[in-house]
Amino acid sequence: GTQAKLGQLRNRYGWSNVVHEHDLPWVDRPDVYRIFFGPDGLVEKGGEATWVPDFLPFYLEGLGGVFNGDNETAFGYGRINNPLVTGRVRAFFELTDTMGLQIGTSVASGETPDRLSSTLVGYDVKYKFRPEGWLHPLLTLSSEGIYSIRQVENDAGDKRTRDRFGAYGWAEVQPWRRWAMGTRYD
Repeated sequence: GTQAKLGQLRNRYGWSNVVHEHDLPWVDRPDVYRIFFGPDGLVEKGGEATWVPDFLPFYLEGLGGVFNGDNETAFGYGRINNPLVTGRVRAFFELTDTMGLQIGTSVASGETPDRLSSTLVGYDVKYKFRPEGWLHPLLTLSSEGIYSIRQVENDAGDKRTRDRFGAYGWAEVQPWRRWAMGTRYD
């Protein structure tokens, strides 16, 4: 029920950040990830630990991580003595024999190069419908969003908080095993 990872890795923030770009169901990474984390997503050096309790009637995963925080777009301070701290909780519910729902929430908190705080809170939800007897899902619906709370300082030295939000949603229909059609709105 536990797992630990060390090294440089794609942080498990949301469900799509951990997926390499060529394995995504779209041709590029969603705008919300590129704007908040840069073109490569949240890739950091550090470690994370995962725990999956086995006594619940549904799947639940909790994880926490400590990273160096050198992602220049979101954080950028890059010091392990004042780390980027991440967390994620994900749950999966089997609604029926043919439908499943995965929901998750993520958080990442660190410092900018100016030693100001930067926190990103995210959600993700994914629904799949697989008709009886099929080996692949017919319908997949999903959305992810990130809310950014970042301290900024103006030329006069006054600090203020800048809040931003971004999200995307996508739908995919797969009527044949090797062919799928979908759309994404950022």
